[in-house]
Amino acid sequence: MLVRDGKHHRSGISTAAASVLLDDAPVAAISLAWKGERTSLRRGAQLVRVTADTVSADLAELLAF
Repeated sequence: MLVRDGKHHRSGISTAAASVLLDDAPVAAISLAWKGERTSLRRGAQLVRVTADTVSADLAELLAF
């Protein structure tokens, strides 16, 4: 999980990113970027983490034979 608080950067853009995993190996990534106070850093990170975990689980189920 990677998180950057835009309050500490000139751009003002906050970001959160997480890997989508298949057999514990990264195969893709989910990311979110926003400017200003649209959402808290904690909430943005939570949304990205839950989404990446859901995609990882669904992908594993889809590819299970």
